[in-house]
Amino acid sequence: MRVIAGVAGMMLLCALHCSADFDPASWRYVRTVSGPSEAGFYALRLDHEVLAHAGTSLADLRLIGEDGAERPYELRVAAGEHTVEAVPAQMRNLSRVPGVGTRFELALPTARELTTEITIDTPDRNFRCQVTVEGGSGDGSWAVLRSDGAIFDFSEDVQARSTTVRLPQTTFRYLRVTIHDTDAQPIHVTGASVTREVMRPARLVAIPNITPRVQDDPQRKATDLVFDLGLPNQPFSEAAVTFSDDNVRRGCEVAVQDSESGQWRAVGSGVIFRYHTTTFTGEQTRFVFPEARGRQVRVSVLNGDDQPLHVTGGRLWSIPRTIVFEWDPARPVRLCYGAAAAPPSYDLGAFLRYQQVEPRTGLTLGAEQENPDYRAPREPWTEERPWLLWVVIGLAAFLVGAMIVRMMGQVGAAGDPRGPST
Repeated sequence: MRVIAGVAGMMLLCALHCSADFDPASWRYVRTVSGPSEAGFYALRLDHEVLAHAGTSLADLRLIGEDGAERPYELRVAAGEHTVEAVPAQMRNLSRVPGVGTRFELALPTARELTTEITIDTPDRNFRCQVTVEGGSGDGSWAVLRSDGAIFDFSEDVQARSTTVRLPQTTFRYLRVTIHDTDAQPIHVTGASVTREVMRPARLVAIPNITPRVQDDPQRKATDLVFDLGLPNQPFSEAAVTFSDDNVRRGCEVAVQDSESGQWRAVGSGVIFRYHTTTFTGEQTRFVFPEARGRQVRVSVLNGDDQPLHVTGGRLWSIPRTIVFEWDPARPVRLCYGAAAAPPSYDLGAFLRYQQVEPRTGLTLGAEQENPDYRAPREPWTEERPWLLWVVIGLAAFLVGAMIVRMMGQVGAAGDPRGPST
């Protein structure tokens, strides 16, 4: 047992490595922060150099004062929002219309309430009914919003239930719901609720001073716009293609280039078009895709067997990142980044939400500098000596094997009925 404990101790020693407390010398890059003479809460925009050299999650951002202490901040990423909000509604005139079905109305507080969904409350099981939803303004006339809605419940072989009907966005104050249950047992309606789905798009900003290289690729039947964003790890989530053609529609593909292999990897897609006809006039030259990161970005217009578009340029957009903190010109700070660090936890975010503080702008970052006191993190002791692990494993295997042989010898000797020879 002592041998096993010793071996385990040696293996544990090899696995352990020290983790240091916060040390400014672990942060590689430093930027000064300058701003107006008036104190208050300000938002500092993070530029392409911060995004290139900080961690992807920006967990390593630190604001450091002249006294060496951290200053709290809140990181804000202006991404889009998707929320579902309840809309107050009063149900009335629940009735049974012969030959039509169960019908009721919903009255909203005003005609300005945007609605996108109606959920019908019923305790019934095992049903499927078509639903018609109409909108009205109170003058007795109704406009059909949806005639092919459906509610259902399967509680036998397959467990599935949905009593929600999606609507096109509407601002009618009155909604009339008809459940076409004439061919089945009437639905017992106990209530209904109205909600709206709110989509707030991301507040994108154009990446400046980037002119793409435009080139045709006959083999891929594509026209490529190649962007060099200058530094690695640059985020982008929207692209635009400028072209002069009319009455065309083309698919697009977005790819980033691997810095080592040079291979392109697809990260998004979209559609561009422009039409001027007797029945429709419109265009779409921008398209959104999930955010990606890279330096070399290729936006390909897929021409197929059509003639290549006359592409003259394009642009990329990104979601801005800012940090919000309390600026005091009498207490200057510097921004440090470029370290392996966990995200900080500050109370400031909750305070800003409770106080509904709207930060001002006007802060700027100085030139990026490498911290002269920076010390690159050393490899863990075991990784600097990978051979040691195999030595320990071999030694452990030898010792365990020796123990087994010894134990087998003792068991054999104890079980020999002839005893020791004379």
